[in-house]
Amino acid sequence: MSIEFKEEQIDSYEKATKNVYAGYFSPDGALIHVCPHNGEDRGDGLPNQVADTFIKYAGLLVPHDRRLYRGYDSVVAKRRVSYSDIHRQVKNEYLDLTDKVHNGTATEMDYFQREIIKFFENGYSRDKFFETINRTLAIDDPIVIEKRIRAKYPDLSEQELLEKIERSIKRQILSYLKDICVQYLGFDSLERFSPDGRQYNISSDSYDFESSPRIITSSSRHINEKYYNYLIMGWDIHRVPRFIFNSEKGQYEKRSGILDSFSNGEEQVLHDEIESIKRLVPIHERHKFFKE
Repeated sequence: MSIEFKEEQIDSYEKATKNVYAGYFSPDGALIHVCPHNGEDRGDGLPNQVADTFIKYAGLLVPHDRRLYRGYDSVVAKRRVSYSDIHRQVKNEYLDLTDKVHNGTATEMDYFQREIIKFFENGYSRDKFFETINRTLAIDDPIVIEKRIRAKYPDLSEQELLEKIERSIKRQILSYLKDICVQYLGFDSLERFSPDGRQYNISSDSYDFESSPRIITSSSRHINEKYYNYLIMGWDIHRVPRFIFNSEKGQYEKRSGILDSFSNGEEQVLHDEIESIKRLVPIHERHKFFKE
């Protein structure tokens, strides 16, 4: 089954808000707008509960020493409880959101948040979080962050300095959100950013939707089937490994064979078909070949 082509929806958002689009496709193909660079809002004034949840529970893992500098507690809580206490709290949040899903009151963001919480429930299920998820989350040394900001902005007031430190920490924690969503939860990220991470100035005369980056990052095996419509329209797909939770071992394991989906021949056939359409059919005519 191919995901419905929603470029017009993305384009309309950018024109209306003057913001470059970033978000995710859920495993069932729903398009969810979540700006990954800011833990305060989604770029359109709406609350970002997914980012808040990620900061809340990933932040507990960041080494903390209050003597290093002020302002840290507003972002990263000092862990004064056991892993089992955190696991119990995460599990209760997961059950609350599951109730909303079952009674039909959950939004797409609730569903997304529940999957994030499930990841942390698995991660905090034993006292070795990083071993459990098979990777490490880390941020720059807090002293280095402060010195870097002071050097760049020497005239900041103490309050302004603390705000910039807080934003820097949030962004570093959230820099892991995409990898977790794509590689551990099965969501696919959709980004409209330049290679160095900067947003394009879409209000400028030089901005062009079709020629600017259109990137989907996915850990799915059947990329050509799933994103057939996007591929024939010139979107780039970046493939990354998928991690699956092994409940018997209590840890995430990398799924082997990122390209083994070509072994059954179907993905190769679709790949050749996509390349032929891109080579022979003008882009304004390619919608006639969309798949459902």
